[in-house]
Formats: sequence, structure tokens, C-alpha cells
Amino acid sequence: MHTKMLMSFSALFLAALGILALFLTQRILLHYGAYPGTFAVIILKVVGGVLLGFAVLNWTARAALGGGASGRPLALGNFVHFALVTLALWRPVVAHAAGGYKFITITVLYTIFAVWFAVVLFSKPNPDKPSSPA
Repeated sequence: MHTKMLMSFSALFLAALGILALFLTQRILLHYGAYPGTFAVIILKVVGGVLLGFAVLNWTARAALGGGASGRPLALGNFVHFALVTLALWRPVVAHAAGGYKFITITVLYTIFAVWFAVVLFSKPNPDKPSSPA
């Protein structure tokens, strides 16, 4: 199922988004037409911190998703995150309210991760493959 690759790619993707949100906060807000007031800046920085935290979690646990006691909660947490954000992102894309290739690219990437984590979460683990962290 290539869960190590999934966890690595999702960690890198989330880390990139988190770092951008933390360090380019005002530019992101201005780019999307939001006023970079104190509350919006704080919220985007909190979101960046959450994304970076999720990235660290996925990176450190990339060998554990295939099996073990922590595998299912990791897959469930990631699936919920990616699925809910996917639903939130597709709404403005379908309504043509959010244009631009950057927004659509992030939406498509979130969709791919949501589907990939759904496959991992809702499929049975392969009993022939050992679940060692190698």
C-alpha cells in the first residue's frame, strides 16, 4: 500500500504549507484579498503551527502506519484532516469563487491525500507483510 511513501509525501506537503503560513502570513492574506489584521494573522499562524505539527507527526511515524497500535489512529486523523479540508476547498473551486492555479493545485493535492488515506484506512492490512518499522 506504500504507506511509508504516503506518510513521507504528506509530511513534506504539510510542512511546506505550515512554513509558508508561519513565515509569509501577511503576503498570503493580501494575495487572497483578506485584510491582514491581527486576528487573521494569528489564525493563519495557528493553522501554520498545526500543519507543521501534523507534518512532524507524519514524518516521525511514517514507518508505523502499516501496522501496530498507532497505525489506525494515525490514518484516521490524517483522513479526517485531508477529507474535511478537501470538502472546504472544493466548494469555492466548483462555484468559481476561487481562481488561480495555486488554489486549484492545493485542492487537487488535498483530494489525492484524502483518497489515499481513505484507501489505507478502509482497506485490510496485508497479513503476509510484516509490520516491522524497517
